[in-house]
Amino acid sequence: MLTLADVETIVEVALANTSGYRPLPKKVWATRVAVKMDVGGCSDTSIGRAERLRLQYRSHWRAETSGPSKITAERKVLNMLHRVAEEEVERVSHPTEPWGKKLWVSVQARVDELEGTPKANGLDADMLLGGIAELSNNCVVWFSPKFDVEEKMRQLAQGAAS
Repeated sequence: MLTLADVETIVEVALANTSGYRPLPKKVWATRVAVKMDVGGCSDTSIGRAERLRLQYRSHWRAETSGPSKITAERKVLNMLHRVAEEEVERVSHPTEPWGKKLWVSVQARVDELEGTPKANGLDADMLLGGIAELSNNCVVWFSPKFDVEEKMRQLAQGAAS
């Protein structure tokens, strides 16, 4: 049972802390691939998936035995994925409209076709998509016209801090 004094205390605390009742801010993306996909118009769900697959891709190659054969295999996969991304950027990019979402969908379709082929080096489509995300995180693949991604990340971090 609440007393009138309890209600007054609750109202006083709420009025003293109005910022606690504002909507939560949108998540600030902290990686290059996330910022690039966001600028390109990709959904938060796609960005989150790209991040997760990118980390799985990196983990896969770290777990592989080291040596020249591993480096060569990884390089071949990345070169093939770079070519796929380049072809799809040429196909879907637009000078005045966001095209990142179209690129993400078209690249997914292309890596689905590559799964199980010798070029994929035993990687499934999700792992290959993680490779595309890794290339983007390394500023090789873009989901929009090129921009200063590091500056954009600084701006986002400053906006989140204020």
